[in-house]
Amino acid sequence: MLADSFEFGMGTKSGMTVTAKTALEVTTVVACVRVIAEDIANMPRSIVEITEDKLGREILKPQHKHAVHKLLTRKPNDWMSPGEFVEHMVLNACLTGSGYAFVSRDNSGRPMELLPLITGQVTVDQSENYEVVYRITDIEGGVLGEYGPQDVLHLRGLMIDRLVGADTVKLLREAIGLSMGLEETQAMLFKNGGHPGALLFKKDGIGSTEASDRIKQGLRKLSSGGGRFGLGVLDGDWGFQQLSMSAVDQQHLEGRKFQVEEICRGFRVFPQMIGHTDKAPTFASAEAFFSAHRTFTLLPWMRRFKELIDRVLLDNDALRLHLDEGVFLRGSMKDQAMYDRTQAEIGTRTRNELRARDGKNPLPGLDEPLTPMNMGNKENEEQAEDSETVS
Repeated sequence: MLADSFEFGMGTKSGMTVTAKTALEVTTVVACVRVIAEDIANMPRSIVEITEDKLGREILKPQHKHAVHKLLTRKPNDWMSPGEFVEHMVLNACLTGSGYAFVSRDNSGRPMELLPLITGQVTVDQSENYEVVYRITDIEGGVLGEYGPQDVLHLRGLMIDRLVGADTVKLLREAIGLSMGLEETQAMLFKNGGHPGALLFKKDGIGSTEASDRIKQGLRKLSSGGGRFGLGVLDGDWGFQQLSMSAVDQQHLEGRKFQVEEICRGFRVFPQMIGHTDKAPTFASAEAFFSAHRTFTLLPWMRRFKELIDRVLLDNDALRLHLDEGVFLRGSMKDQAMYDRTQAEIGTRTRNELRARDGKNPLPGLDEPLTPMNMGNKENEEQAEDSETVS
């Protein structure tokens, strides 16, 4: 949700006024921010504790009873679902460079609620001794209070300024404004019938205006279009001339296609991920684009969100926010079945772990990893030989 404070616009060379709110009316912009915000929100989230085993390897232990785990997976506040909360923060950060939420804590300092804020409500300042202060106002502009970094979740985009993320809409205002102008111009052409499909005219003499009007009215009744690509009538000896799309019209369409790619570059989103492609994708190319989308588009936002939660909400250095990328790594059912089988057979995953990933309850006897006969280590072989000797 965007507030009226987002109505402050920026002029562009195309003559269009661009705001964060009007930018969302451009399909490319809304598609780019949606694909980022929704994909981050779709990732399963959990709080884990990092411990070490006897060999010094990291072990992740889920902390499902932790207060932050409940906020991020069940109920961040009284009116939003966890997915909606994450979408709101990421979408605002994608558009304006900053997504905010106020952290409501109990008397012991434990987070109890995450209250989303609109970018226009928050002003960030830094004192001479580098203390950061967040000044929060209400809808009417009245100051609600000043808070420190531990009281506000501040998700930043690309940072140019040391305090807030770069305003993406401001940086892309010329590209967005040109896209808005091209769309408005083409819409006006369609509305006003600026390009008739053919001309009917008289070659000699002056035709009757009443006759011309009657002909046009009759032709409009026969044409479902009624405007563009309809039939124009001129005075003179009647003749017929078919018109085709001009080079200007073709360049107009090419310009609109180019603006899609231009805006995608600014949001670092592959055009294929928002449904824009000039070629029919194959399964191989589609899979490659999904992998590139995860690596080049989502990973930076995942890092920002994880580091923010770890810094502000988790008071223990051993606790971390874990985002499960597995939802983006699954292939076709056949490929997934082969992958799971291989994982189970070589012992990298237990069969109950695979069942848990698919939402199934564990079964007795499936918690031990399998070890192929030809892949046992020397210690296991010696133990097996000793047991045979004893028996």
